[in-house]
Amino acid sequence: MGGAVEIETIKPCAECTDLHGQPSTVMPEHLVMVGASVFQGECSEAHYECSTCGASFARVLAGDAEARMWLALNSMQH
Repeated sequence: MGGAVEIETIKPCAECTDLHGQPSTVMPEHLVMVGASVFQGECSEAHYECSTCGASFARVLAGDAEARMWLALNSMQH
């Protein structure tokens, strides 16, 4: 019962590595939208997946301007 859990690590492509932390106004062509979060009737976050490496991203659309950015969810964290 004490077996190790193996976690798959995604190696982000160059485009994804560069995207993490960029303003959400940047719209890369290599991502596919897979979902969205709505708060009080407005889209607050959009979720994307990279068609090249499989990395997942959140595109923050609500809040202060400096909070509206692309965040890598399952690959690397800077």
